[in-house]
Amino acid sequence: MTKSTISKTTAIISLFLLPFISEGQLVIKMQKSNGIYTVPCKVNGRSLSFIFDTGASDVSLSLEEAIKMVNLGLISKEDFLGTKYYQDATGGVTEGIKVNIRLLEIDKIILRNVEATILKTLNAPLLLGQSAFSKIGKIEFDPQKETFTILDRLLINESKIYDLFRDIILNPIGLIDNFCGFKLLQYENCIQTQLGEPNLTKDISNDEKYLIYSLSKDEDANLIFRLVKLPESSGLKQLISIQLTGRKSKFSIRGVKLGSPSSLIYETFGTQFHKSNINTDFGKGQQLSFDNLNISFEVNNEIISSINVFYGNITAETKYNNEQLFNFKIFKNALNAFSLKELMHLFTPDFEISSSKKDIYFIEGFVADLSSNKELTEFIADKKYGLKSLLDPSIKAENSIRFKKYIDGKIGILFVLTIKNSPSINEIVLKPYFGRLLIWEIN
Repeated sequence: MTKSTISKTTAIISLFLLPFISEGQLVIKMQKSNGIYTVPCKVNGRSLSFIFDTGASDVSLSLEEAIKMVNLGLISKEDFLGTKYYQDATGGVTEGIKVNIRLLEIDKIILRNVEATILKTLNAPLLLGQSAFSKIGKIEFDPQKETFTILDRLLINESKIYDLFRDIILNPIGLIDNFCGFKLLQYENCIQTQLGEPNLTKDISNDEKYLIYSLSKDEDANLIFRLVKLPESSGLKQLISIQLTGRKSKFSIRGVKLGSPSSLIYETFGTQFHKSNINTDFGKGQQLSFDNLNISFEVNNEIISSINVFYGNITAETKYNNEQLFNFKIFKNALNAFSLKELMHLFTPDFEISSSKKDIYFIEGFVADLSSNKELTEFIADKKYGLKSLLDPSIKAENSIRFKKYIDGKIGILFVLTIKNSPSINEIVLKPYFGRLLIWEIN
């Protein structure tokens, strides 16, 4: 895979490790209404308000909220753990459904794998109970100030590290950059390697074309890729738009599918969209464009008939501050804690690992490579020569910034970790991508 050359001009800038809390406490403000205290939380990314209830054995969700989260794709079948019986305040025994909350966020505190109970009452109250507090540890409740204070310093430190790195790998702005197993800006060969020859190819110019694939009859949909030569792509066409159009498909984005009612768009993505009347494959309809999220929908008779994820002006959306500058301590924390799927999200679509044995990069689709790209997955897991070899406590890194000159003359910034004492890795180069800093090259 050819890349534009990196300018020999480098500027070394010292980046200081961020000051994590080693002493102190975290005070969380609650809201009080009719004598009941509530705490704002996020459950698998969804913002909810829970009643502060140290007497409850579990975190609990109402059936109504659980159904919404299943429809949004925030709770999957793998998260359900079985049936649980519990005693309510009247002494009666009630049946509930056990479910695993993969990520529970309370202010800056990150809790993983918290057991919760789905109450079989449609509008039951949401309770923050002992299955969460047991992971938090010692707390102090102050009803006068309407606060509770978390005293576990280790939990605060680890949550700050994870929360900071999460802002790097997950886009805080909310831009969508992958869909149907592919990631925007991947190269053309990834598409045809996974899907084969398209049903239709439409050349717009020497620099732009469309690849159109008809999915199975069970899905009744077409998958359309738009490929363009970008200034920094060294003449290779890159994926700038992924469109799914039709009546139904297995693919979804945040729980929204072809055939879903348009009301699900508003519930999931909000109402900050530009609406226009258009002619679609199914007659007259409307297009709802969320330019701030890089996604649009076509709707016919209140039913979704098209979903389109597109490359936008990411330069304007990219912002940097001290918290986003790459930190080796945070990187090692992620290597130790993240799953293989999460670690794959650290790589840009055009990354390359240059080694004496073989250059490694995405071969098929972004998601397909998770199971098919053995060179990549083995490199990540290799504790002697691969990415996880950096967990060795003797290995250190220095931060620097390098300038990159694109073909069109523009100057970009790369962030470099120069690795010390490693038997195999000399440097890790990161570049801005949709408001994040992701691995672009490993040498």
